[in-house]
Amino acid sequence: MRLNSPLFLGILPIFILLSNFARGDALNSLPPKTVPTTTQITNSSNIFQNEIYEINSYSQLNQNLSEDVRFCLFSDPDNPDVYQLLQIDQLSTPLPCWNPTLPVKILIHGFLTNISSRFPENVKNAYLKKQKDHGHAKLYNIVVVDWSKLAGDWIGDYLSSINHVVPVGKTIGLFITRLLSNHKIGSYSQIHVIGHSLGAHVSGAAGGYVIEHGGKIGRISGLDPAGPLFYVKAGISQGRQLRNDDAKFVDVHHCNMGMLGTSDSVGTVQWYLNELPISREIQIQPQCETLILLDIECSHAYCPKFWALSILERRTGVTADGRMAVFGEDMNVT
Repeated sequence: MRLNSPLFLGILPIFILLSNFARGDALNSLPPKTVPTTTQITNSSNIFQNEIYEINSYSQLNQNLSEDVRFCLFSDPDNPDVYQLLQIDQLSTPLPCWNPTLPVKILIHGFLTNISSRFPENVKNAYLKKQKDHGHAKLYNIVVVDWSKLAGDWIGDYLSSINHVVPVGKTIGLFITRLLSNHKIGSYSQIHVIGHSLGAHVSGAAGGYVIEHGGKIGRISGLDPAGPLFYVKAGISQGRQLRNDDAKFVDVHHCNMGMLGTSDSVGTVQWYLNELPISREIQIQPQCETLILLDIECSHAYCPKFWALSILERRTGVTADGRMAVFGEDMNVT
């Protein structure tokens, strides 16, 4: 089911109203309308806290869950749809297409999507194209997480998908810890997790798992983290929002805040891209203005689009104090 289907458009306002009703004082943390077009705000605070559930070993995972979270390694720029399936319990075996000294890009899709959706496919293909443009030099290990069997088939699956955020994130966190213990990486600093929408919150749960086990991944990039029901501080027993301490650096990019994306400040750094606010709480991308009633996902899908562009060409924006800064893939994370 597409996010712009009539059924989704009919039910979405209910989620937004529930979220807006529950978040209360969180609205006071929103940026004023005078914030520059593309804004970087540092030292943001957490608003949402919730319980983290423990998974100590692969055997503790629900068997169906372990089968439904797949790790797909893409390594051939000339065949961008070909991948090798990685198994958590087989990471001790040699991986010919894996370079343990290179950065690891882990892409996590969101609700109602899969590995063939615009995200992560456009971002994965951009990383592969960059390698092709550099004479087929291997620059990254690119892993796309497929949790589509748990990410919903229709809008009515949204609550169950939220409840899968923590266990799916923990499974990814376990995968990351096994990369280190099996010498597939030399340090957690090599790990860069990029999640869109609900996948951004899954990224946070993955980072939290690594922290519980004595490490901290280098970077999480949240692309328009999901908003509906993620302002609610009670009633979602396994709800878990991305947090600014889930990695050494957490950059969050807002494209549709107050609608499909959150307006909470959940990162070390916040970027508000090309905002065209129709109110203090809602952000619409300029090119989506005339489509607001026809294609509600237009603005929400903009973040992966801009991220893919930033991989191939460095992008700059204006900070709150008027300075120019690089954002996206190549932003300064130190």
